[in-house]
Amino acid sequence: MKKSLIRKIIFLSLILIFASSFIALKWISPPPPDKHQLRKGATYDFDTWLDINEMRFNSSNDGGVGFDQTRGWWGVEFPKGTGRYMNWAAGVWISGVPEGGTVEKDLRLTVFTWGGEWVPGPIANGTFILDNPDFQMYKLTKGVSGPGDADWEHWKNVGSNFSKYGCVGEYAPLIKDPNDPLVTEYGYSVGDPYITGDQCLWGVYNDANPDVHTGYYVSSGTLPLYIEIKETDFAFNKSGPLGKTVFCKFEFTNKGSLNLKDMYFSFWADCDQGDSFNDLCGCDPDKSMGYVYDGSPDAVYYDYGVAGGYDFFKGPIGRDGEILPMTSFSHYINGTDPRNQWECYNYMKGLNPKDGTPRINPVTGQVTKFSVTGDPVTNTGWLDVNPGDRRLMLNSGPFDMAPGDKNEVVLAFIVGTGKDRISAISGLRYNDIFAQGAFDIGFNVPPDPPQPEITVVTTPSEIFLSWKDNAESFNNAGYQFEGYNVYMTDNPNPTSDADWKRIRTFDKENGVMTILGITLDMNTGLLLETPIQFGTDSGIKRWVKITTDEFSGGTAPLIAEKEYHFAVTAYAYNPIGAPKALETPKHMINVVPKQGFPGTDYTGVEPGTATTAEHISGISNGEVFVSVVDPSSVTGETYKVTFSSLADGSVVWNLLAGNSTKLQNQTDFSGSWATPIVDGIQVRVSGITTAPSSGKVVPLPAGDELGFKAMLENYAHGYAGGGSELTPDMWGHDLEVRFTSTGSKASHFQGWGNWDSPLGLVDVPYEVWDIQADPPQQVCTQFYDRDKDDQYDVGNREYIAAIMRPYDTNTEYTWSDPLAG
Repeated sequence: MKKSLIRKIIFLSLILIFASSFIALKWISPPPPDKHQLRKGATYDFDTWLDINEMRFNSSNDGGVGFDQTRGWWGVEFPKGTGRYMNWAAGVWISGVPEGGTVEKDLRLTVFTWGGEWVPGPIANGTFILDNPDFQMYKLTKGVSGPGDADWEHWKNVGSNFSKYGCVGEYAPLIKDPNDPLVTEYGYSVGDPYITGDQCLWGVYNDANPDVHTGYYVSSGTLPLYIEIKETDFAFNKSGPLGKTVFCKFEFTNKGSLNLKDMYFSFWADCDQGDSFNDLCGCDPDKSMGYVYDGSPDAVYYDYGVAGGYDFFKGPIGRDGEILPMTSFSHYINGTDPRNQWECYNYMKGLNPKDGTPRINPVTGQVTKFSVTGDPVTNTGWLDVNPGDRRLMLNSGPFDMAPGDKNEVVLAFIVGTGKDRISAISGLRYNDIFAQGAFDIGFNVPPDPPQPEITVVTTPSEIFLSWKDNAESFNNAGYQFEGYNVYMTDNPNPTSDADWKRIRTFDKENGVMTILGITLDMNTGLLLETPIQFGTDSGIKRWVKITTDEFSGGTAPLIAEKEYHFAVTAYAYNPIGAPKALETPKHMINVVPKQGFPGTDYTGVEPGTATTAEHISGISNGEVFVSVVDPSSVTGETYKVTFSSLADGSVVWNLLAGNSTKLQNQTDFSGSWATPIVDGIQVRVSGITTAPSSGKVVPLPAGDELGFKAMLENYAHGYAGGGSELTPDMWGHDLEVRFTSTGSKASHFQGWGNWDSPLGLVDVPYEVWDIQADPPQQVCTQFYDRDKDDQYDVGNREYIAAIMRPYDTNTEYTWSDPLAG
C-alpha cells in the first residue's frame, strides 16, 4: 500500500545518509510522517474531548482512545489548558479463532494503533453500515446538557436505538428508573439520555468492514470478527484523585454467526509521556494496572513528575463465568513492533512474540506472563531499562463468545503526580485507590459542593473577593457543607495542590475543626492519616480582603497592576465518609490590583468597613451592622431593617429597600458573618430583639431560671403590694426596657432594707424608654443591688425602678417612697 511505500522510501533514505553507522539504526514503526498523519476531515462529530476535570481526554467513534486523530496528536492534555500532553494513542485489540479453526490458519484480529480496523456505527443485518452523520461521538454534561442541545436530541431520538438501520435493542443508554438521581436531583426524566459521571462520551463502532483490515503497522490483516463495541468514557468534576481519572467502559457483542474461541481483549497504548523517547513501563499485576513513567528528567514535564496508568477494573467474563482480571502485561519499544497477527496474539497472551515461548522473569528466573513487575519506588524486582518510545498492552483472556453473546470491560486512565518521576508512581498508586473505590460503589460518587460564585473588586493596593452562599445548602450522601477555603498561588499554571497556599478558612461554629484523612507521603510512598481540612470554628464569612502577598512572607504589600492568582472552594464533611471531606476543585481566578473603570468612585463605600445602622423607629434593642463587601454592586438605595414574629412566636428580621424585600425572616441574631450578601452589602444583626407589640418582653438569649418577666412580676406583686397601691396618675406611661451593647448609667436603689447600698452611678446593660412620650425618650433608673457588688445582675432579682426624669448621665437619684404621706 502507499503508506508502506512511503515508509520504505524514508527507511532507504536513512540507509543512504547514515550508511557508515547502519548498525546503530532501528526500524521505526510507524515513522514520524505516518504517526502524525491527519485523519480525513468529516462534517459530523468524529471525535471529541472529555474536559470536566483536570485533564482533556480525546476519544473517537472508530476505536481511538486518548488519541487526537483529527490533528494526529497526543490525546491527553494534562493539566488541562497547559499545552502539556501525554499518551499519543491508545485503543482496543480483540482476537479470536472461529470454532473448529486453528490459530495458524484462522486467527482473526482487530486492532487500533495510529488508526484502526474499527469503523463508526453499529452492525445491522450481519454487516457494517456506511459511515454517516448519525454515527457520532456524543458528549453530554450533567446539569448542563438538556433538551434543545444537538447531542442531547440526537442521542435520545437516534442514537438510542438506530432502528431505522434495522438495529434491535438499546444503544445510547436512556434513563429508566424514576428514582435515579438524574431524575430526583437533576430534574431529568425517564427516557432522557443517561449521563454516566459528571460528563460522558458515547459512541458505537464495529470491525465488520473487511476493507479496513490492513493491520495498521502491526499485522498483515485478517478477516473481521464481527464484533460491535459500545464505548462510554466518563469523568467526574472533582479535585484530587478522581480529578486525574477518566473511566472507559467497552460493551462488546458478537454480532456474527461464528462461535469465537480463545479470545483475548487488549488495551494497547503508545505512551509518549511528554518527551516521547525517555519512557519506561511497569505493571502491578495485583492491581491489574500497567503504567508509564519517565526514565530521565522530561523536557515537557520538567518541573514535576508525572506517571500515566491504565487499570483494568473489570475484565471480560471467562470460560468458567468468572470476571477476568488483567491476565498478562506486555511492553515493547518502537522498532520492535509485532509484524503480523501471530506476533500480536502472542503479545496478547503474555508470551514472547516471535515464537510464542513462555516469558522468563530475568530477576527470579520464573515463568511469567507479566513483564517489568518490579517496583521503581523501592528499586527492586524486574525493572524496565533503557528509556525509549514505549508501547504497552494490558491483556485479558482467554474467553469465548457465541453469536449474540455480550461482554464488558471497564478500565481507567489515571495520572499520578509527584515531586519527581519516581514519586509520581506513588501518586499514581494513591489515585488508583480512589478510582477503584469509585468502581466498587458503582460510580455513585457523591458530588463535591457547588463552586462558590465569586465577585472581585480591586483598588491599587487591595483585592476583595466575595462569594454567594450557593454551596451552603449542600447535603448529599451524608456530606454537609462545613466551610470555605481561600487559596493563593504564585504559579500561573498550577499543576498540583502543592502549588497552592491556603490563606483563609471560614468554617461553621460547630466543633468540627481539623478533619483527618488518608494522604500519600511522597517521600516514603506510605499512606498516612493527616489533616485534610483546617477549620477553627471561626464562623462563616463570604468575603475576604487581601492586602499582602502571601508568597512574600505575608508582609509585602500587593503591587498595583501585577497579576495575582486565587481560588475559593467550599468543603463538606461526613464523619463516617471515605473520604471524610469533599472539596470543590480549585478554579483559578486572576486578579490585578488597580483602580476601577474610569468614572468609578468608591468614596464612602470602602470595602470591608463595618458601620452601625441608625435605630429610627420600632421596638427592637438589637444592633445592626452594615459592611460594604462589593462596592461595584452597591445601588445607593436606603435600607431598613425591621423585626417581626412568626406564628410560633420566634423573632425574625427583614431587610427592606423601598418597597422591595431583600432578605426575609432571618433568624441569625449573633452578629456573625454568615448572613447573605445583597446589593454588595452585608447586614448583620446582634443583641436582644423584641416582638413589635408594646410590653412583650423577649428574654435574654442565654436566659436564666427566673427570667426577666418573672422578675418584673415579682417586683410588682411582692414589693408593691400586689400592684394595687400604685396610683395610675403617678406616671401612667408604657415603658420599654432595652438591652443594648452600650447600656446606660443607673443609680442604686436604697429602699426596702437596702439602705447601705453603695452610692454613685453604675454602668448597666439596659436602657429604659418612655415609649408614650412624643417623641419617645430615655429616662433615668435605679436598680436594687441585692448582693451589693456594684453590678446589675438579672439572675439575682435585682429589680429596676424607673424615674420620671429625662435620662441624665451626671445626676444620681436617691430613694424616696412614692406612697409616703
